[in-house]
Amino acid sequence: MRTDEFESDALTSIQKRLKRIEGQVRGIQRMCDQGRDCDEVLTQMNATIRAMESAATTVLREYLESVATDYAAGEKRDPEEVAQILRRFA
Repeated sequence: MRTDEFESDALTSIQKRLKRIEGQVRGIQRMCDQGRDCDEVLTQMNATIRAMESAATTVLREYLESVATDYAAGEKRDPEEVAQILRRFA
């Protein structure tokens, strides 16, 4: 499944999250340039990691919903393909 096949609401949500993450990364770069305290930088890095995990969860959910929809319609995906996607996420 390609991301351009996601429901428009899901794709919009993912894109918004990624733009926020982009802003967070730029903020972390500025913090480093300013010589901010490591604790502050690490806190922001942790928040960015959590945001990426959340975006990845949304992508995975969309993928699994498409697998379930295809299965209900009688179209089965290769189990190894699904397993590979799940291994990458874990």
